[in-house]
Amino acid sequence: MNSKEFLHYYRKMSILKNHEISLEEAEKDIKIMVESMAEAIAMESELKLKNKGKFILADRKRKMVQNIHTGEKTELPPKKILKYIQPKSLNISEEK
Repeated sequence: MNSKEFLHYYRKMSILKNHEISLEEAEKDIKIMVESMAEAIAMESELKLKNKGKFILADRKRKMVQNIHTGEKTELPPKKILKYIQPKSLNISEEK
């Protein structure tokens, strides 16, 4: 699902809950939510949502790369990645 599809899904869910909002309002709500979560994760390196899982800011392991022209090997510093850890009580699985 991309951001546009999620926007329409969020709006559809608000209509089903008898709280209809416009696309602009839905976009604003989602933007505020994502920015707030990003700030919280950046401050604490972790965001726990009860019964929903947790988001962790972790370091990816260092990478070794090789220059194709000189053959010189270089070690790249680790990158920060965002991990989501699903709780056991939340049963989300890939369906294909």
